[in-house]
Amino acid sequence: MEKNNVPFDIETHQFDIAFSFPGEHRPYVKAVVEALAERIDKEQIFYDDYYTAFLARTSLDILLQDIYRNRSQLLVVFLCEDYQKKDWCGLEARAIGDIIKQRHDDQIMPIRMDDGKVERFFSLDGYIDGRRHNASEVADLIYQRFTGKLNITDVSTAKTPSPALPLNNLVERNTSFSGRQDKLAEIHALLKEGGAVCVKQVIAGLGGVGKTQLVLEYAHRFGSEYKDAVWWINAERLPGSASISKKDLLEYAVKCEFIPGGMEAALKLKDEDFIRLWNDWFDSHDSFLLIFDNAEDATDIRPYTDRIKAGHVLITTRDTKLALPNAKPVDLDVITPKEARAFMRERLSDMAIGKTSTLDDLIERLGRLPLALEQAAAFIANKNYNCDCQLYLEELTKNGLELLGQATTQPLSYHAIVTTTWKISFAKLSESARQLLNLCAYFAPDRIPLDFFKQQSKNLSLPLGNQL
Repeated sequence: MEKNNVPFDIETHQFDIAFSFPGEHRPYVKAVVEALAERIDKEQIFYDDYYTAFLARTSLDILLQDIYRNRSQLLVVFLCEDYQKKDWCGLEARAIGDIIKQRHDDQIMPIRMDDGKVERFFSLDGYIDGRRHNASEVADLIYQRFTGKLNITDVSTAKTPSPALPLNNLVERNTSFSGRQDKLAEIHALLKEGGAVCVKQVIAGLGGVGKTQLVLEYAHRFGSEYKDAVWWINAERLPGSASISKKDLLEYAVKCEFIPGGMEAALKLKDEDFIRLWNDWFDSHDSFLLIFDNAEDATDIRPYTDRIKAGHVLITTRDTKLALPNAKPVDLDVITPKEARAFMRERLSDMAIGKTSTLDDLIERLGRLPLALEQAAAFIANKNYNCDCQLYLEELTKNGLELLGQATTQPLSYHAIVTTTWKISFAKLSESARQLLNLCAYFAPDRIPLDFFKQQSKNLSLPLGNQL
């Protein structure tokens, strides 16, 4: 590595920005570094993978501490519970501690990846929340800090950024989404590897594990990277049918204008004619993200994906053996204990949580299943129920849900968990709320037309009819 015919010297080189992080978060950090390298010369960024050949040496600990202490203008530190447990991070932490002691706080930029305690950093210290920002957004904030050029638009919307999206039919972003940063970075990296070919990514996992929310967050975070469209397709089979609804497929065709005559003409097309027009359009486009959510069988979606030669396709499914040509699988399990704690602390007050041990007991009782945690948090957060984590644990016991052992934590057990949390919530509903919920069961889960209930209030059972 050399510049202007001057050999690179790792022992004297001055860096603009240095990164310190534990290996667990490498995919996310790598994405941040790559985004930053589009603005700053790579040689001015100290990221270990850039200097593998130069770091294969003795006395590496002395070299690293020198780089962090004396030869970096800004030190970006990715903080988490595992940070100080790592040998190399421990060495780097000494250098950080020296900088703090010398009151050079402007040289350090903390990025929080979880709520774990890290020596030398306090709860009142400012930080960027890596759980709430994608890699590109964090890179933007690092660049702002380094250059001193404040971007007011970016700062004001940093909590829940909404990058400009191309043509899309996405539902509103879930602003309470947390965790899964490594999975988001993994999916992004795998899709990027595809280059000019179509990359099919299958995300498999049991119901309630968060597949749909993960992909929705991915679409909102990275959707601006696509020029043609980001399109969501419900791939669940129609009740009593062996095929999926073509509603989302037809809407895409109409929006992209590859069926003359609009929706009326599209509805009259035979399946084979529609598929031919669909594939013809994709033959001439290469910057899109198609999402098939909750696919039950590969045969349902293969007519719409097999011929696609470019772009990206994401598929969620409960079937871990879903077979699609050239598809790369990503298995999604329940969230980690750290992610589960962050998930609940994002939603509940310290008073509602009580002891950390109580929170941990509740998290494990619910199997760290995101859907069950969401239901429990919503119940506890409702002030009308006067409930906290300890009382909710007691409710679970009353309803027969004991702590499940590792061997029994299987899909059937998860079904029992979700059923129990649902029963607890349902029992607190008023009669009119139960009536409304029963009616909603006849609708598709998204975009329920609320005006319908008001318009039909005279025809509804009491007491619901009187309360609309």
